Amino acid sequence: MNIPQIIIEYLDCFVKGQYKEMKNIFTDDLVFKGPLLECNSASEYIEALQKDIVVQQNDPPHLTYKIINSEEKQDSLLVIYDYIKKTRTVRCTQRFNFRDGKISKMVLEFNKSTF
Repeated sequence: MNIPQIIIEYLDCFVKGQYKEMKNIFTDDLVFKGPLLECNSASEYIEALQKDIVVQQNDPPHLTYKIINSEEKQDSLLVIYDYIKKTRTVRCTQRFNFRDGKISKMVLEFNKSTF
């Protein structure tokens, strides 16, 4: 699987809430940094996502996305996308770093006041 395909798989799993399926596209020592969460392993990140879906039962958190632009450089990919929820759309910028064909680091930026 190439880098853009891995990102599509990640985003598809994310919007469908299929978090356990993400494990095979992450390195075990995945680093995630975002406005609302920071994690230092794939297990910690997946566990945090699983807890989040329970908290937000009245507003299904994961609906769809639309990629606006992307730029690949060596072992990283920058993706700008709209995360489309039931009541709002959030513009996100996310940088993905790769090691051994898996996502090793993600840095997510968005306006957290939209949540």
